[in-house]
Amino acid sequence: MIQVYNNVNTSVVAGGIIPFSGSINRRGCSALFSSPNTIKLTQKGSYLINASFTYLPTAAGTVTISMVINGVTSTINVGSSSTSTAGNPVNISIPALIRVNCNNNCCAIDNDTEIKYIVSVAGIISSSEVVVTKIV
Repeated sequence: MIQVYNNVNTSVVAGGIIPFSGSINRRGCSALFSSPNTIKLTQKGSYLINASFTYLPTAAGTVTISMVINGVTSTINVGSSSTSTAGNPVNISIPALIRVNCNNNCCAIDNDTEIKYIVSVAGIISSSEVVVTKIV
């Protein structure tokens, strides 16, 4: 288990990766934080990931945050919210279940799965939290 967070207002460009400022509550070796923006799942199994973000977009409209798994933007693990005024905070939650399999039937070699989050519009991430729990 690991909990990563950001509690420092940080500018993010459109299409940019959301940074995290630190991690707490790390237990075991199955999930690691690779600063400033990557969570690594290092063991075969299923993981429950709960992510929540408060974002202040630079323009009115819809803000979408997507999970990126090993460099591929997920079409399922996505959250969005709309605002009618630039700078108004939007709150976005993204629950996900991720399965990590063995690579080439060998769990000891190159088995890391990297998780990142990207945002669709420029703005400021004012807070974020991602909790990863290995469930099986």
